[in-house]
Amino acid sequence: MASTVLAKEKLLVYGKVYADFEDYPFPAGGCPILNTATESDDTHHELRIKVMAAINGWKNKIMTILEEGIKNKEFKKNIKTEQDRPDHYCTY
Repeated sequence: MASTVLAKEKLLVYGKVYADFEDYPFPAGGCPILNTATESDDTHHELRIKVMAAINGWKNKIMTILEEGIKNKEFKKNIKTEQDRPDHYCTY
């Protein structure tokens, strides 16, 4: 992502990672963050806080990229970054 300039390119990096399993293999057993979120939800408060920080960090990064794209006129102003936030998609 560091070599990309446009917001659109930065967002496409996420899609590339999930679409190209040969170059970017997904960990056996699934997403470590979501697995930890499931296991720590009711049992380990400190770990749950760290998981939420990881998910919120990802969400904020994508929202920042969307806002950057709106500012640079790559995206329309009517994008609702909070409504279209990535944590809505992380469980699909």
